[in-house]
Amino acid sequence: MDFRQLQMFNAVVENAGFTAASQQLHVAQSAISRKIKLLEEELGQPLFNRVNKRIFITPAGETLLRHTRRIFQELQHASLEISELTAMKRGVLRIGSGMSACMYLLPLVIEKFQARHPKVKVEVMTGPSEKVISQIRNNLLDIGVVPLPLESTDLQIVPLAKEEMVLVASPRNALLAKRRSNWAGSR
Repeated sequence: MDFRQLQMFNAVVENAGFTAASQQLHVAQSAISRKIKLLEEELGQPLFNRVNKRIFITPAGETLLRHTRRIFQELQHASLEISELTAMKRGVLRIGSGMSACMYLLPLVIEKFQARHPKVKVEVMTGPSEKVISQIRNNLLDIGVVPLPLESTDLQIVPLAKEEMVLVASPRNALLAKRRSNWAGSR
C-alpha cells in the first residue's frame, strides 16, 4: 500500500467513480483501476462493489476510507506545523549565554522577540562560553550569546553588542582614581 494508491482510492470515493477520479487526478482511468485492483489484492478484500457501471463502497472500503482521511488530515497538519515552524509562528528557541548577558542583555531582546512571535517558547540556559558553543554544535541550543573574540569555521558569528567596562576606584585611592591608561594592556 502506498500513498498514491490511497490518493486514488480517495478520489474514486469522492467522485463516485473511476472516470471522474481520473479527471481530477489527471491520470488515465486504467492506471487508477490497476492501482485499486492491486490495493484490493494486497488487502484481500474488495473495496468497491461494481453494479451496472456504478460503484458502491464495501465495508472494507469504508474502513480504509476512514483511515485514509485521518492520514491525509495528519499530513495536512504536519505540513501546516512545519510551515509555522519555518515562519516562527510556533516552536521553541533555545538560547545559551553567560550570566551577565542573561541578566542585562537578553531580557529586552527576548521581550521584543516574544512580542513578534508570541507562540514561540524561549528557553534560556546559562553557562560558560565553551559550554554554550559545545551545546550549539551538538544541536542542544539554537543560538548563543558569548563574548568575542571567537574564531570558528563551523558557526555563524554575528556581533550583537559592544560592552564597555570601566574601573571604579575609591576616593581613598587617589593614585588609581586619577590613572587614565588602558589597564588591560598595561602591567
